[in-house]
Amino acid sequence: MSALSFGLSLLAGTLASLPLPVPAPARAVQVLPGTGRPAAQGARVALVIGNGGYRTSPLRNPPNDARAVSAALAGCGFQVQTLVDADLARMEAALRQFGQRLKAGGVGLFYYAGHGMQVQGVNYLIPVGADIAEEDEVRFKALDANQVLAKMESAGNGLNLMVLDACRNDPFGRSWHRGGAQGLAQMDAPTGTYIAFATAPGRTASDGAGDNGLYTQKFLESLRQPGLDVEQVFKRVRVGVKLASHDRQVPWDSSSLTGEFYFRPGSPAGGAPPVRVQGEAEIEQQLWDAIQDSERTQDFEGYLNAYPSGRFAELARARLRKLQAPPMQPAVVVASRPPLPPAMQPAAVVASRPPLPGPGAREQLLGSWTWKGDKQVFGADGRGTYYRNGTVCYTFSYVVSGDVLTVTKDAVGCGSGLVAGFRMSFADGGLTLKYVGNDFESNWRRP
Repeated sequence: MSALSFGLSLLAGTLASLPLPVPAPARAVQVLPGTGRPAAQGARVALVIGNGGYRTSPLRNPPNDARAVSAALAGCGFQVQTLVDADLARMEAALRQFGQRLKAGGVGLFYYAGHGMQVQGVNYLIPVGADIAEEDEVRFKALDANQVLAKMESAGNGLNLMVLDACRNDPFGRSWHRGGAQGLAQMDAPTGTYIAFATAPGRTASDGAGDNGLYTQKFLESLRQPGLDVEQVFKRVRVGVKLASHDRQVPWDSSSLTGEFYFRPGSPAGGAPPVRVQGEAEIEQQLWDAIQDSERTQDFEGYLNAYPSGRFAELARARLRKLQAPPMQPAVVVASRPPLPPAMQPAAVVASRPPLPGPGAREQLLGSWTWKGDKQVFGADGRGTYYRNGTVCYTFSYVVSGDVLTVTKDAVGCGSGLVAGFRMSFADGGLTLKYVGNDFESNWRRP
């Protein structure tokens, strides 16, 4: 662990060991310099949990994440309670105390790093020491994320933030899970609430190679910047994670905020003018500058997903077509030689012609396929439609390169993510699709 992380851990541990102060009375509305807009008022209360010490599938970074986030939030004026490697009883007790403190008003923030999972569309945060063997045990032995939202909503404090870096790999292998869904399910934010997910619904997040998870690393960087409202903070986080992960991890959010909140309101120290906040056009420019010379199709697909009508959309599409085009075969030059004398002419040989190749992967893919009640139709124009229970889930475009199928959805619909890659194989009239990057596969048949 670096010296900086050790210092943050020491500060967070000191904060966690102190008795929690009584919330201060609500402050007067603070007007941000140069904006004329009011910031959220009142006390700032945070509950931060980092679970990593699991018996199976332990995680290295969540305890570091919790300590670092606690220290950063304390620097933003929050009264922070920190739990590390907590069991269910400690998590529920801390949540109850958190809800009581929110009733005094102000801003509430709940942060969780560790294992999380969805069961039948409900998200659960996994305590350390949880003994879960079957799906029907999860709701009794893990913390339902909706309990956190319920505490916030019943407190009536007006503005709440929920940050979930909880989409790591499934700690139980999910052999008993009927749906096979990974990551967390989408949640709707109650009025006055902002929910930030480390990655898109149904996807998993990186635990990170350094002292912090990738998402928390970018969150900590954005927290240091003054003059950004909460939505600008998490937009920066999203762009940073997308770039660092090459679009394999795309943070998600759900917001019903009706006011503005600034982690670090006002001007920078020294009386300098307020920090100029980057606009969407500047963020788009930075993203394009980072990928324009890339040789990876995923980079340009990610840009087009984020900015389908952006300033560089046509350039991105042209670059994508070039990268997806099959390589040109070099011409074979046969050197001429003088004819042989008649006596040395070889006997005529009729060369056997190789058999004509069968239909290509794209041609075999065309048409309709079904799997477990789902149906997808691939059209000759590179467009398709995915159905679930007879209803359209989403429409998509697709590209076939060798045995790799890349699907780009027009909208997330009832699935997860916007771009997916598959390895295709055809046998006995069936189609097997295996996700690029993990072992999940589905076997499709003609209807």
